[in-house]
Amino acid sequence: MTSNRLLITAMVVENRPVREVAATYGVSASWLYELLARYRREGDAVFEPRSRRPASNPNATPVEVV
Repeated sequence: MTSNRLLITAMVVENRPVREVAATYGVSASWLYELLARYRREGDAVFEPRSRRPASNPNATPVEVV
């Protein structure tokens, strides 16, 4: 079981308060609120790894096509 799945299970299935889960597992309450909102919005897709790569780079040098 991944850590995200464990946290969501503690909050949704076990109906434990966010602050209690945060204290028990040593994570911030703000992260749990964000994770819970994402779970409610996306469902089980929240358990898949997400890319941290930015979608664009405004400072990138344009590449010339020949």
